[in-house]
Amino acid sequence: MCLPNITSMIKSPPFPDTGQYMIQIDILRQPDTICVLKFCILTSKTFNGSCTTTIMLQPARTLTSRFITGGISNKTLLLEISTSNFQIHYSDTLIVHCKLEYFHELEHETTRMNLIPSSTVFSKDARYFENLIFDKEPKDEESIKFVVGREQYFVSKKLLWASKSSYFKNICRTHEQGREKNMTKELTSNELQTFKQILLYIITGSVKQCDYDMLKKLLTAADKYDVLALKLTCEHYLLRSLTIENAVELVQLASSCNAKFLEVHSANFIKFHTKEITNTKEC
Repeated sequence: MCLPNITSMIKSPPFPDTGQYMIQIDILRQPDTICVLKFCILTSKTFNGSCTTTIMLQPARTLTSRFITGGISNKTLLLEISTSNFQIHYSDTLIVHCKLEYFHELEHETTRMNLIPSSTVFSKDARYFENLIFDKEPKDEESIKFVVGREQYFVSKKLLWASKSSYFKNICRTHEQGREKNMTKELTSNELQTFKQILLYIITGSVKQCDYDMLKKLLTAADKYDVLALKLTCEHYLLRSLTIENAVELVQLASSCNAKFLEVHSANFIKFHTKEITNTKEC
C-alpha cells in the first residue's frame, strides 16, 4: 500500500476466499504533512476471536503490531499509527498483515439457562417480570464508578449492558446516579485482580495477556459474573496451554465453571492420551 496524496480512505481487496472481510485505512491529514492512519476491519458479521495486525515497511521492516481479542464487529479499530512516529513518507510502500483467529461457540437456546452462574437463582415469575419490565438497554451515557482497591474505573452503563452479563445488568438497573460501586470490601485480594481484568475487558473488548494461573482465575470469575464472551475467550486461551500434565485439571475446572468448549476439547484430549496421562500420574 502506498500513501496517496489525494484520497482520505483506502480499502483492501476482500479476503479470504469467501470475501467476508476487508481492511479500511482512514488517512487523517494534519498540519506539516503529518498523517494519522487508522486501520479498521470491515465485516458483515460480528464474531468472537482475535486479530493481530502488523504494519511493515518494504522490504521487511516491522514498524508496529497490535493484538486485540474479544467481540470483533464492523469497523473495529485494529491499529492506529502516525507517520511522524515512524518516519513514513508518501512514496513509501506499507505492507499490512492481519492474522484472524475465530473462537467457535458451543451454544444454543436449550443450554442458555445452564450458562447462568450457579450462585444466581431466579424463579420463573421473577424472570418473566424481569424480561417484561427491566430488560431494556440504558439510553443515557451515564457511567458507573467502580472502586476496586486503590483503583477507580468509570464504565458506561451501555458497555456494562452490552456485556450481556446478568450481574452487570442488575447493577445498571439498581444503580443510583452519582453513587460509586465499591467492590473493595466485597472481594478478596485475589478476586480484586480478576475483577479489574473483567472491567478492563468490558471497557476495551480485549484481554490483557495473562499467564496460565491468571487465566484459570479469570475463567472462574467470568463464570461467576456471567460475562460469557470473556469466558469463551479464556477457554480458548487455556486450550492453547493444554498438556498431558494439566489435562485433568482443566477438564475439572471446565466442569466446575460450566465451560463447555474447554470441557469437550479437554475430555477428547484425555481420551486420546489416556495412557500417557495415567503414566504421568503414577510417576
